[in-house]
Amino acid sequence: MEKHFLLNIKRIRTEKGISQQEMADKLGFAQNNYSKIERGIVELTVNRLYEIAEILNVSIFEILIEEKAFKGQSNLDTETQQLKEKYNYLESKLENFTLIMDELKERLNTFKKVDSDKKGTTDSQINQ
Repeated sequence: MEKHFLLNIKRIRTEKGISQQEMADKLGFAQNNYSKIERGIVELTVNRLYEIAEILNVSIFEILIEEKAFKGQSNLDTETQQLKEKYNYLESKLENFTLIMDELKERLNTFKKVDSDKKGTTDSQINQ
């Protein structure tokens, strides 16, 4: 059975900016033991669940309802999509920048050749 309420606990805790260490301190645990609770390694008693809800300042219902667990996932999907769009945008800008840099290098080489040709003409005129 999927323990969606564990995902909810983690999501709510992170949304509220509470670290695992802070949660552990408030519950009287070591941080690694609290981490085991969120990962489902250690079974959570009903009393502990109520304590966690109280620390997070939410109802037990908010922790237990399954829809909340998936809301967090959809937010991650949205953020992932936004990051992909930003990446693609920046990649296109980088391609444009690369093309511009290549064109500038070509022009610089042309100017260097013209300058070199002018110097060569001047040197040959001096030698005559």
